[in-house]
Amino acid sequence: MSTRAILSCLLAVPLTVATAAPAGKPAQAEKSELKMDREQDTFTVAETLYRQGYMEGQTPAMRDKILERAQVLLGNFVKEYPESGLRSKALYMQATCLSTLKKEADKMRELQALAASGPGSPKDEYIATAAYIVATGELAAAQKGTATEKKIDAIIKLFETVESRTAKPSYRYDSMYRRARALTLKAELLQGKKRNEAYTQAASVYRRLSAQGKEVPENIAGVLPYTFGQLLVAQGGDENLKAAFDEFERFIQSGYGDASVRSVAVLQAARLASKFGKSDQAATYYDMLNQFDSMKGYKAEAGLEIISSYYRAGKIDAIYEKYKPETAPATFLKEIENDRQRAACAAILGQVYLQKDAVSAAAEMFRLSESAVSGTARGADSGYRYVLCQHLLSKSSQGDIGEAAEAYLQKYSSLTDDKSQNLVNMVRALYADRLLTVSAEQALKIYEVLDTKKLVDSSVATEAEYKRIWCMFHVWSASPSQKLADALEKYMVEFTAERKHAPQLPEVWCMRGKFLYAQDRRDAAIQAYEEVILSHKNSTVYPHCLQLAARACMPEQKAASSRQDMSNYKPEYAAKALKYYTALLEMSNTEAKDSAGNPRGVTLINSYAKAEAEFNLGCLYFNKDVAQAIKMFNAAAESNVHYKPEVDYCLIQCYCKQGNEGKDILLASIQEFKKNYKEDYAKLPKEIPAHCAALWYNEDPNSVEMCTLAVEYYNDALARCKQESYTSDDGQTANRPVADSREWYKLAKACLEAGIYASQDHQIGGLDAVNHYLSLETDTQRKAVGMGMKAGMLIGTGQYEEAIKLCDEAGNLGVSGPTLSRLRLISGDAGYLMGNYDFAAERYAVVANFDRDNNLQRESCYKLACALRKSGKVAEAEKYEQMLKEKLKAMDLKETDNPLQGLPPSVTRHIK
Repeated sequence: MSTRAILSCLLAVPLTVATAAPAGKPAQAEKSELKMDREQDTFTVAETLYRQGYMEGQTPAMRDKILERAQVLLGNFVKEYPESGLRSKALYMQATCLSTLKKEADKMRELQALAASGPGSPKDEYIATAAYIVATGELAAAQKGTATEKKIDAIIKLFETVESRTAKPSYRYDSMYRRARALTLKAELLQGKKRNEAYTQAASVYRRLSAQGKEVPENIAGVLPYTFGQLLVAQGGDENLKAAFDEFERFIQSGYGDASVRSVAVLQAARLASKFGKSDQAATYYDMLNQFDSMKGYKAEAGLEIISSYYRAGKIDAIYEKYKPETAPATFLKEIENDRQRAACAAILGQVYLQKDAVSAAAEMFRLSESAVSGTARGADSGYRYVLCQHLLSKSSQGDIGEAAEAYLQKYSSLTDDKSQNLVNMVRALYADRLLTVSAEQALKIYEVLDTKKLVDSSVATEAEYKRIWCMFHVWSASPSQKLADALEKYMVEFTAERKHAPQLPEVWCMRGKFLYAQDRRDAAIQAYEEVILSHKNSTVYPHCLQLAARACMPEQKAASSRQDMSNYKPEYAAKALKYYTALLEMSNTEAKDSAGNPRGVTLINSYAKAEAEFNLGCLYFNKDVAQAIKMFNAAAESNVHYKPEVDYCLIQCYCKQGNEGKDILLASIQEFKKNYKEDYAKLPKEIPAHCAALWYNEDPNSVEMCTLAVEYYNDALARCKQESYTSDDGQTANRPVADSREWYKLAKACLEAGIYASQDHQIGGLDAVNHYLSLETDTQRKAVGMGMKAGMLIGTGQYEEAIKLCDEAGNLGVSGPTLSRLRLISGDAGYLMGNYDFAAERYAVVANFDRDNNLQRESCYKLACALRKSGKVAEAEKYEQMLKEKLKAMDLKETDNPLQGLPPSVTRHIK
């Protein structure tokens, strides 16, 4: 109902009231005493004049004159009787006169005065009407943008006056509706808590109106859902928006309102349906927009919102079927003129294609989305997704993440909002991740500018920090620098301190151990490995850290080419190495599993790691349990054939350490080892070939073959000694091993029995050996023995006279007993070989007649008999032959063709 219509209706009210009241008074006046009522009379005069002004037949001039007079009388009445019960009627009639006289300002002043009576319990239609007229006028002005909070509060109070003063329901509901509009307008001017309060009050009024049902006038009831819905949308919040959707649906279904209002309601309903995942309803309402010419411009939005609604509802297949990549959705997107809407629509399609594994199509959609809003935060989001697609495509060589990432970073690195910075760093993370497969150094350059603190996803940030450490570690390993080392240590310390629950933590501790070990910080490295060993037993690097920790506890080798030194173990390190290698072996039969717990078909410990553990355990057991050491070494060779040279090297030392128990296998093994691994054989400590030489010599000193082996290995032992310069007998400067006299004696003795007198092919012969011995020996008795050995060697080389001379010199040193007897026998051998049998017999006879040593007597009797026969003294020879037989019988020896059987080759070699 319009303001003018309501005013016309209410102006007629006082006429009815004025004519109805006096009808019964004349009869009453006839029965009662006539009394003066000045107030009533004054009003009656003014009212009568007022009625005359509106009587038919009046000319406009006459009417205006009468109404001007009535207006004055009514004004006087109000002034004279301000408390009169007729005051509101008088003011209302006065305003009517002023309205007819076109004095709008004066009319409004009077109505405002009447409306100022405010809300109250007595019903007064004049006050209600005045308040309504003033309020609607003020509200119309306020809606044009001239409102203030104070002004709107006054309007609201006027509508409250109407509601409390009127007795007419329709009139009250009209006022309530307008008061709700005023409260909505007030809310739009305010902020924060006050705004919410105003919206809440307006919503409360609308709800009360809605609850009245059919009592509310049709014109208000029809538009009420629309207006209430708009308020709920403005109020915000999911509950209010859901209620707003219900109101808009009610309005649309009612069929009320013209096209302009209905189209807006349909648009609002479509948007809200889309928001709350009611994709089918959203699609229905967006389709309805086509019925309104004014909504043609929303066609693009309709398409976007339908797609958005289906996407939020998870109806990916529905979107994909409607906008398949092969249907060229780019054409559809071109119809969307608004850049932001086109970007949003393309982004959704990109997400749909990505979920359907149509990565190339998704990349194109994200590219279109980014280009529509290039340089903005929205563009940064779509651009990131385009780079992500390129990352996926590049794995199959279908895309180029490098070019896409560099273009993205160049365009969006300058954006400062948190979301964009997160995406920029996500792109850096993707790009660096891809570069990892190309170059750790190139990837590191990206990681160094990647700000992990700007990454929203903590798991992505953690992964990026881990990969930065990985790259830095590998770059540093390839080209160490102090600057890089300092940065690497800083990042490692920060990661292990701040990412205590990160899945990559064990790997970082492992790398930290390698880093520290490479810097010769062994104890710190072992502690890093132990962080994994003690706290991360289920991690994939646990076995590797066991291996690395144990390896770090093993002694350092002096050179890369040197063999394992099994004597250089610190007790505390040895105990840890033993513990960790043992734990590693316990895992050797454990099957590896994937992240889902399924067997991977391989064991956790490969053959190389198993062999290493077994080999080093052999080294660790060497000094405490040589039998166990042998067992572990053999196991290592069985686990990995590449360990066989190492194993054989160490086994020889083990057999040597076993003494007589390992003698036979040692002698067999060292021959094979020397044949197959000449360089490794040369690295054995000198004690081992010396020990083997002694074993061969002692095995059978009467065997030329055994003595020859002894010579070979005594030489091998001496070859490991330090060299010194000396002057030889011929005045030449030569080199010889620095060895004590006992070592030279052993070699010389073996050479004598083997018949190896001269040095050749880097092997020292008997003469050089005995000369070195004599140059070092100071003891008279031992020196004489050495001179006798040399004399024997001189005989072997045909230097008989020199041999006799040397024996005489040795005898003159004051020696006696078996030593002197041996010198006489040697000199006798020299004379015998020279053909001087009498000289030989003389030397032999002294030993045969005076030395009580059984072997010396046996040898001397035999040789003396030979010399006597050579000189023709057969009878005398037979005497000594009989003596020899008796000696052999006394020694329980059988007579043989060679009575000297069992004596050393140096004794039996020349006289036969």
